[in-house]
Amino acid sequence: MSLECAICRDSYGKLKRLKCRHAFCGHCLRKIESYGRIKCPYCRQLTLAPSENCNTFHEDTQLSPFGVDHLFSQFGGRVQCTDCEADVPLHDGSWCAQCQSILCPGCCSSQGHEDHRLQVEPIDKSMAPVTYCVQQLDQLSAVHTRLTMMQKQLISEYVYQLGQAFERQLDDDLAIRLRMLKAEKQYLRQAFDLNSSRAGSVEDDKPTSSMPILSPLDQISSSSSAGIEESRPINNQEPDT
Repeated sequence: MSLECAICRDSYGKLKRLKCRHAFCGHCLRKIESYGRIKCPYCRQLTLAPSENCNTFHEDTQLSPFGVDHLFSQFGGRVQCTDCEADVPLHDGSWCAQCQSILCPGCCSSQGHEDHRLQVEPIDKSMAPVTYCVQQLDQLSAVHTRLTMMQKQLISEYVYQLGQAFERQLDDDLAIRLRMLKAEKQYLRQAFDLNSSRAGSVEDDKPTSSMPILSPLDQISSSSSAGIEESRPINNQEPDT
C-alpha cells in the first residue's frame, strides 16, 4: 500500500478514499473536483464529492495505521547515512536534495558534497522514515539483483557440469561397447580359423587310390570266382595223335 498521494507524490499520514477505494490527499481531490464529482485518475470511476469539502471524505483506515507517524515510531527517530551507512539520530541527519540521500554530519561536510554545492535541508519528521524505507528497499533490491545473478550463474554452471558428466558417461559406455565388439570379432576370427584347419585335415586323411574298398564278404566272393576260372580246362587245345 502506498504511503504517498498518487498525484502529488507527497507523504501524508491520512489519505482520503474514493468510492473505487483509491486514496488521494485532500488537496489533490479539491483540484480534480468538477461540479461536485470526482473522476478517479486510475480507474476513471466517478465519485460524488461531499457537500462540505473534500476533507470530509472517508479516511483510508487501511492506510492510516501504516502512516508516517507509525513508521517514525517504529524506527525510533534514527536514520541511516547513505554514504557511510552509519545510524544517526534524526535531528543530527540532513537531507541532500540534489543527491536524494540522507547524510550524517561527517558526510554532509565531506569534500565530495561540497563540490556539488548541495542544498542541505534538515530532515523533518514526515520525510525521514519514508526516505529510510526507500533506502532500505533500494538496498534490498540491489541484494535481490545480486542474488538473481548468482542464481543464474549457479544454474549455468550446474547445467554445464551436468552436460559434462553426461558426455563422460556416454563416452565410457561407447568405449565399453567398442571393447566388447572387438572381443567378439577376435573370438569369431579364431573360431573361423579353427574350423578351417579342421576341414583341411579331414581332406588330407582321405585315400588317394581309385580302387573301391571292399567289404570282407565281397573279398571272399571275388577270390572264389578267381579259383574256378583257374581250374577250368582249355577247350581249344588239340589232342595228341
